[in-house]
Amino acid sequence: MLGALDGAQAKYEQARVSPVAPAQLPQFAPQASQTRAVNLQNLLQPKKPSAQPALPSEPRFGVLGSMEFKVSSHKFSKDWQSVRERVEGERALYEFCTDATSELCPKKIGEWRTKLSSLKGQDKLAQLKQLNRFVNHLVAYSDDKKAFGKADHWSNPAELLQTSGDCEDYAILKFFSLLELGFTNEQLRLAVVRDSKRRVLHAIVSVNLDGKTYILDSLFDRPVSHQHILKYIPLYSWNLQDHWAHIVTKKIRLKFVESFDKLA
Repeated sequence: MLGALDGAQAKYEQARVSPVAPAQLPQFAPQASQTRAVNLQNLLQPKKPSAQPALPSEPRFGVLGSMEFKVSSHKFSKDWQSVRERVEGERALYEFCTDATSELCPKKIGEWRTKLSSLKGQDKLAQLKQLNRFVNHLVAYSDDKKAFGKADHWSNPAELLQTSGDCEDYAILKFFSLLELGFTNEQLRLAVVRDSKRRVLHAIVSVNLDGKTYILDSLFDRPVSHQHILKYIPLYSWNLQDHWAHIVTKKIRLKFVESFDKLA
C-alpha cells in the first residue's frame, strides 16, 4: 500500500510543477485527493509504541519476585546434563562412604555422607539451616580459571569434595543433598542469577517449604527468604524435570513487594 500511494503522490507533484496545458492535467477529485493526502500523512507519521500488557491484579510470582515461564533448554542445559550423568555414575561411591568407615573413602566425602545421615528425620527448616552452613564451610572456594584452567567448570559432588569449587558447585552439592534428605524435586530449583550489586553471575538453590521460598547461598550461612534478597535478578532456573526463564522489571518487583506488604 505504501508503494502505490508514493506513486500517486509523485504523479501529483509532477503535474503540479510541469508547464502543461490545463487539459493535460490529471483530474483528481478533490475528495479523493484529500483522502489520499491524509492517508499518506498518517503512514508517514511515526507509530506510537504499543502499550505493554498490564500485570494481573494478583500475579503469581516465581523465584525472587520474577515472572517465569517454562523453556525446553537454556545456555546452562548442557552443563547441567553433564553433572547429572556424572552423579549417576558415582552413586556407588556415595553408598560406600555412607556405610563404610574404611580409609578408602575420601575424607570429605565421608564427612558429607555422615552429615546427611545425621540430618535425616530432623525438621525440614533445621535441615536447610544445617546443610547450608555445613557445605559452605566444608568446601574450599576456588576460581574455575585457577582450579581447572578454564572460565567455567561444573563439578559433581565427588569431584568438588576432593578439590575445590565456586558458587554453582556449592549449589549442586546442596541440591542433591536435599533430594537425599527427602525434599521433592518440585520443591527445589538451581538458579543462575545476576547480582546487581557485585555485577556478576551467581548460582543459588531455591527451596519451597511450607509456602515460603528460601534461598541457600554460598555467601550466607543461613537460609534467606527470597523477598529479602532482591539484589539477585534470576535468569534461569531448573530442577531434574523442568527449566524456566525469568523476567524481572521494576513494575514486577513493585507488585512483588506490595504482595508482602499486604501480608504484614
